[in-house]
Amino acid sequence: MADLQFKVTVPPARPQRLRLPRGATLGELRAKIEDAFGAPAAQQVLLSGYPPAPVQPAGGVSTPLIEVFPSGREAITVQLQEGGAAAAAAAPPPAAAAAAAAAPATAQIQKVP
Repeated sequence: MADLQFKVTVPPARPQRLRLPRGATLGELRAKIEDAFGAPAAQQVLLSGYPPAPVQPAGGVSTPLIEVFPSGREAITVQLQEGGAAAAAAAPPPAAAAAAAAAPATAQIQKVP
């Protein structure tokens, strides 16, 4: 049985091809991305497909990759969410977030809800 292959991009780094065994889980992919790019697994938001959409299987990190990516060969873009799950829990209410987005900023960080 062939390994699963992924072309993973964590901007601004160059894409890398990552291989995992066919029985690997989403958690193992996140760990491999962390090893390859230094992107903490807790802050990763995986995007795949066209147009790219978040990968959020019901089984979470224990979901087998073959269930999420049946072809076994996918392009994945990783966005980093500042602070990971803790930041999501402490996120400001939508009205405050909208007001902050409307304010001018010198640097802009793309955040994923």
